[in-house]
Amino acid sequence: MKKYLGQILATILLGTSILLGLSFWLNVRFSFNMLNATHWNELTRLQAAHTPINKLFYISLGVAVFLFIFGLYMIFRPRFRNIFKSNKVVNTYQPLQIKQTDTEMGINKEQIPLPQTTIPLQQPPKLNLPKRMVAATMQKHILQQSQQTKTDITQPNIYDSELSEIFNDAGYKVKPNLTIAGFTTNLFAIGTNEQVWFGAVDCDIEQFTTAVNRLKSLFAETLDDVPINLSAFILDTKHLYESNNETLIFYSMDELKGFISDNPNPEITDSERENFDAYSDYIDTIIQYAKNV
Repeated sequence: MKKYLGQILATILLGTSILLGLSFWLNVRFSFNMLNATHWNELTRLQAAHTPINKLFYISLGVAVFLFIFGLYMIFRPRFRNIFKSNKVVNTYQPLQIKQTDTEMGINKEQIPLPQTTIPLQQPPKLNLPKRMVAATMQKHILQQSQQTKTDITQPNIYDSELSEIFNDAGYKVKPNLTIAGFTTNLFAIGTNEQVWFGAVDCDIEQFTTAVNRLKSLFAETLDDVPINLSAFILDTKHLYESNNETLIFYSMDELKGFISDNPNPEITDSERENFDAYSDYIDTIIQYAKNV
């Protein structure tokens, strides 16, 4: 809503600025007052009488119209972020084999050459990360390491594997579990149309909600005009919570399986494959970045 309000206000400001500028120019150059109806009537009379009128007058009007249209384009044009990846190869050198002699001890030493390795480094998609987030990353990471008493909220692996199987069967792409705001999911999967599934088992709903809100905020900070459809759910085997507008609650694995089976991921077409791969790379970057946030 803030985005559309800003565009409307920018349009009003643009139109007012061009109108005032044009009015000032015509008044100075041609003594023509745009806000005076008499002047417009006189212009109409001259045109009807085929009286020659300075062409610069019409050029000025045309330039003003062009500037207004161009300004509207700049305000309302869609902004897409290019998500790409590039591969870099870093080669370590192999030092020369050097023989050293210890004359005092009478012992020959040989420096063993280091093995030559080739390490492929894959650069994740470039994100528009605010400077304040980058500056605070190391400090937060140190604080997290110092909290030795933090509660481990990861659920048994049996839940993770069963949830992954359910979503894989429904056509979703299961990602490694996400850790954000001190919370670790039991299921983190993506689908077409920028769909994200964020799930946990028998967790504290307040911690869960905090993690979901932090992830939404991270999406908003790193993408421009690309909405992410986030669906959050809790498998509540203890029957402690009820579903609301933000979180789906399932009381058994069968209930969850039936819901996901009824809402499978649409098949990815060949034309959508490239965009989906770029979206998948972006999610991988978010998973790695969130560990330090």
